[in-house]
Amino acid sequence: MFCKFQKQVKETCYHLAIKDRSGFEVKKLVVYDPKSAKNFEVVHTLESNKVECFCELLEIIGLPCRHLILALKQVLVQKIPRHLLLNRWMKNAEKIASRVFTTKYDDKETFDMIVNDIWFDFYSCNGLAVDDKEALDFVKIDIKDIKHNLRDWKFKGKQIDLTKKSVVEKLIGTEIPDRITLQPPNEFRNKRFGTKRIRSAAEKATLLDVKAKINCSYCNVEAFHDRRNCIVLNKEAGLKK
Repeated sequence: MFCKFQKQVKETCYHLAIKDRSGFEVKKLVVYDPKSAKNFEVVHTLESNKVECFCELLEIIGLPCRHLILALKQVLVQKIPRHLLLNRWMKNAEKIASRVFTTKYDDKETFDMIVNDIWFDFYSCNGLAVDDKEALDFVKIDIKDIKHNLRDWKFKGKQIDLTKKSVVEKLIGTEIPDRITLQPPNEFRNKRFGTKRIRSAAEKATLLDVKAKINCSYCNVEAFHDRRNCIVLNKEAGLKK
C-alpha cells in the first residue's frame, strides 16, 4: 500500500494540472488528470484540512488520491492530516481495531494522537538502544515494569477475560455461537489428484448405450463381448465340467 501511495505522490508532481481555483476559506480546485483525460473537482477546507475529491479513491480503498495531495500541496501542508490515514494501514492496526470497542475517550482525535505519540516514543527508545545490549536490557526491564503496573492498576478487582475467543468477539463486535450449523462442502477430487470419480448407475447405462458392439467369433452374435468373455462359451464349459 505504501508503494501505491508513493505512485500517487509521483503523479502529483509530474502529471497533474490545475485548470481553475476559487474560494478562500473553502477552496475549490478543478484538477485535470491526463491519465484518465478527465477533470476532477477537489474541495479543501482550510480550518479543518478536510479534503474531498470526486474520484472517491479515499472512500473506495482508503488511499489518498493524487488530486487530494495536490490540493494540500497548494496550501503548503507539510504533514498529511490524520483523518486521511486510515487505521487499517497502520502498524498497530490490530491493536486499534480491538481498542475501538473498549475505549471511552470522548475526543477520539485527541485519543488517537496520544496513542500515536506513545508508539512513536516506544519505537524511538527501541531505535536508540538497538546497538547496545545494556541499553536494550534497560528498556526491556522498564517496559515489563510498566506492563505489570498497568495490569495491577487497570485490572485490580475486576474479572477480565483475555482468552483468544473474547479478543476475537471484541474485534468483530458479536459473540461466537456455540453451535455451528453451516459445514464446509464435501471434498471434490478430480483426476489430477490420482483418484477416480465414482460413476452413477445412470451414467454407466448411458456409456453402455454409446459403446460400440462387436461381433463375437464363437456365438456369431453382435454384442458387447468377444470370444474370451462369451456367455454361451462359459455356460458350455461349465456343463462339460
